Amino acid sequence: MPYGAGPPRDPYAAAAQSPAEGPVPGASPYGGADPSVPGSTPSSPYGGAPGGPAYPPAGGAAYTPPPGAPGPYQPDWQPKKPGNGLAVASLVLGVASLFLLLVCFTGVLTAIIAIVLGAVALSKGGSKGMSWTGIGLGIATLVLAVCGFFAIRAYFSECANLPPELSERCVQSKLPWSTP
Repeated sequence: MPYGAGPPRDPYAAAAQSPAEGPVPGASPYGGADPSVPGSTPSSPYGGAPGGPAYPPAGGAAYTPPPGAPGPYQPDWQPKKPGNGLAVASLVLGVASLFLLLVCFTGVLTAIIAIVLGAVALSKGGSKGMSWTGIGLGIATLVLAVCGFFAIRAYFSECANLPPELSERCVQSKLPWSTP
């Protein structure tokens, strides 16, 4: 018989089934149980998974890792600590307080706020580095403000004991941008 002369044979057909019998209910035409019938196992030409069914058991049982393996998957992100925003605010105000002290002397107010926010951030468990840096910059600003106050007071001290007209002329003569 030449190649392809006969009817094609189905390699997955059930063995020796006569056409008079017809299809068997619940049986797959490829052999094994019908995968659409509940409770039957799906068939595969490669066989089933080693060690049991390919799907988890019914009843919502969770996957348990083998002994000695790490636990369930842990996400890469960590929840934010409650004081991190306060630590950032303390750091920003600490940096700004140095600048504001030199520009318009309002750095004293921002330095005090930076110290308070840094202390609150430390008590809430925020970032220690940012909190301590904000506190340190706030303290440095206050120290510079006190030193500046005493330096200016010493510079103008000889003008303080003069009568008002002479005191004003003394101060104007000590200021580099005023003309006598």
